[in-house]
Amino acid sequence: MLHGCRPGEARALRLKDVDPRRQVITLSRTWSGTQIREVRKGPRGSAGPYTIGIYPEMKEWIEKRLTEALPEAFLFVNHGQSLGMHYTQSALDRIWNRVRQAAGLGPELRLYDATRHSFASNLSNSGTDLKKPKDMMGHADIRTTLKYAHGNVEHTRADLTKLSLKKPAEVVPIRKAEGS
Repeated sequence: MLHGCRPGEARALRLKDVDPRRQVITLSRTWSGTQIREVRKGPRGSAGPYTIGIYPEMKEWIEKRLTEALPEAFLFVNHGQSLGMHYTQSALDRIWNRVRQAAGLGPELRLYDATRHSFASNLSNSGTDLKKPKDMMGHADIRTTLKYAHGNVEHTRADLTKLSLKKPAEVVPIRKAEGS
């Protein structure tokens, strides 16, 4: 969620993909079903590698993980039944369902939505130029990023107040409908 990568790309990360000196991770492979693919998902089935910065909240955890295993080991390993193995899609789904239910979120919110879509939308809604999430998500075309960056009505209204002849204090904020 913090890095905007696909769950399958995160599951496929190996320790050798982390450069602690530069504080970056290179994403170059993904899972497809039960098979690891040495190329990422993308146009015509093969997108090249891309590099993302390590989010500050993850830095200490990643640095510790780098001391625990060899470079070919997975970055994220399942400490449950499959001790030391990569996360399977079903294990990730079980974890996501527990988190989603504890947060009171409906079953329609997929992990993919909570990671890729939320990442792009939050950056877009914070005023970040869409070229940044495009690059951070490894998209070759900005039109792909636009599919992920969902607008925020409050943010749009805030931007429109700059065009209004009324003073900002006179603009009535949008209220959420009951139950939404």
